[in-house]
Amino acid sequence: MQCNGSLRTHLPTLKTLDTFDFTLQPNVPKMKILELADGAFIRERRNLVLYGSPGTGETHCLIAIGLAACTLGYRTLFTTAAGLLTNLLDAKRDGTLTRKLQAIGRFSLMLIDLC
Repeated sequence: MQCNGSLRTHLPTLKTLDTFDFTLQPNVPKMKILELADGAFIRERRNLVLYGSPGTGETHCLIAIGLAACTLGYRTLFTTAAGLLTNLLDAKRDGTLTRKLQAIGRFSLMLIDLC
């Protein structure tokens, strides 16, 4: 997913925090997740790591936080860890790694999913 005011996605699906069923995942800290949608952690340049057992909603929350950031006007990049690694290795092989890293560095928020 890349967006900057206008939304252009390459996501498997669009997810919002409104559609996340916190009752099915009682260990997910609802208020903390909802607070992330205000973008304060981006403005403060803080890193964020979402982790949990498979099927507990990390990807859903990650996508939803990314969409919220887009609506706030943040340049947002969503990728998988494997996709990022492949792109970086390809750029290194092509001799364009510096340019690729500069392009990535222009995003305010980079979301990396393990799936």
